[in-house]
Amino acid sequence: MPGECSGYVLDSLSVAVAALLDPRCLEDVLVDVLRVGKDTDTNAAIAGGLLGARDGEDAIPRRWQASCSFGKEFRTIATSIIRSQDTK
Repeated sequence: MPGECSGYVLDSLSVAVAALLDPRCLEDVLVDVLRVGKDTDTNAAIAGGLLGARDGEDAIPRRWQASCSFGKEFRTIATSIIRSQDTK
């Protein structure tokens, strides 16, 4: 890819894998991921995706879902993707 990228993916991936291996609830693990510091948005995005796949949508605190910008749009797109995978 042309251009420069910032961040160091191996650090973020290490944090995300450690988060995935942590047996605690999604909320507790993600809060700790943020407390690690450094590239918090990348770390939380990767870890959150993995934890969401591991624990499911119900593990995401309702107050987080309620404050998510474009939450309904994301849900519509995600549902569409899941349905398209079911037809393959």
